[in-house]
Amino acid sequence: MNQTDKKILNEIQKEFPVSKFPYKTIGQKLGLTEQKVFNTVIKLKKQGMIRRIGAFFDKKKLNYASALIALKVEDKNVHKVAKIVNSYPEITHNYLRKDEYNIWFTCIASSTNDIKKIINSIQTKGKIKETLFLPAKKTFKLSAIFKV
Repeated sequence: MNQTDKKILNEIQKEFPVSKFPYKTIGQKLGLTEQKVFNTVIKLKKQGMIRRIGAFFDKKKLNYASALIALKVEDKNVHKVAKIVNSYPEITHNYLRKDEYNIWFTCIASSTNDIKKIINSIQTKGKIKETLFLPAKKTFKLSAIFKV
């Protein structure tokens, strides 16, 4: 990853412009062309450095539910199950932990029942026997920005 890649990643984590030409706005701020910013974002997405670019909404105001889910997955199946998890747009992010429950992810959907359907689907596709379902009880405002 070069310095330009890092500058762009750092910038879009903090603030992604809501405008007709967001890549141009970012480019002007960083001293880059609109095309350079756009091409870099596409490249980083293809490399898996960027999973998604999107807005965060107040799920409570939209009457949505959220939960933290943990899966107990055999080491040999971790990558396969991660791909299954990543295929659901309701999954906001996931991560691997060194624990018996080794794949953790958050899910936001229109209801708790919808979240449970997604979990059941992942369990079936991934042949997973054990999960933890931890529905959100309280909302915390977090800012997860990773300095690159």
